[in-house]
Amino acid sequence: MPDLVRLALAAGDTGTARAAAEAAEADAANDPVPVLTAAARRCRAQLDDDPAGLLAVADYYRQATRKVDLAATLEEAAVRLAADGDVPAARAALTDAVRGYQDVGASWDIRRADSRLRPYGIRRGSRSLRRRPTTGWEALTTAEQRIAQLVAEGKSNPDIATELFLSRRTVYTHVSNILRKLDLHSRIEIARDAAQRTNLAASMRAAGSDMFGSASS
Repeated sequence: MPDLVRLALAAGDTGTARAAAEAAEADAANDPVPVLTAAARRCRAQLDDDPAGLLAVADYYRQATRKVDLAATLEEAAVRLAADGDVPAARAALTDAVRGYQDVGASWDIRRADSRLRPYGIRRGSRSLRRRPTTGWEALTTAEQRIAQLVAEGKSNPDIATELFLSRRTVYTHVSNILRKLDLHSRIEIARDAAQRTNLAASMRAAGSDMFGSASS
């Protein structure tokens, strides 16, 4: 149904798009399992041009490790973020969508996503996409590393948005990307992981200092 909504909207057939969304919602009401509920929410968010709703559904797909659904939902979010003028968030969503498509060899979907974002002047960085690790702290961009540190300090998305002069939606997208790349599920886990990395780095520095101190004596 989400694909039908996408195709119908692309063809300007809002009636079919609305009918597909309502059918998905009826399916979810009759059998409220998470995957059907997510599909219904995804259809409704597409129909309502709601990027925040799409990003929320993407979080479910990320935790459920549904790569194709995640990539497709991020693509839809990217298009709507671009239409809203939120270029950084749109580019981040597009990049993550393409990564998901690459993981399953969906080259046609990559071409479609690129072509849908091109009219907004948004292109993914293909070189950095290939070279940057896809998981772990090394996979985080400079902006994501900064936001992860602020999350670890206990700051909320609105606080981070104010401090970094970003929109709340952009911060939300970055936090979602951080959780995915670190394979974590909450802000608390980000804080815990960051603290462990800090403690490990401090221990290594201390061990190095002891080693050099012993050698000099």
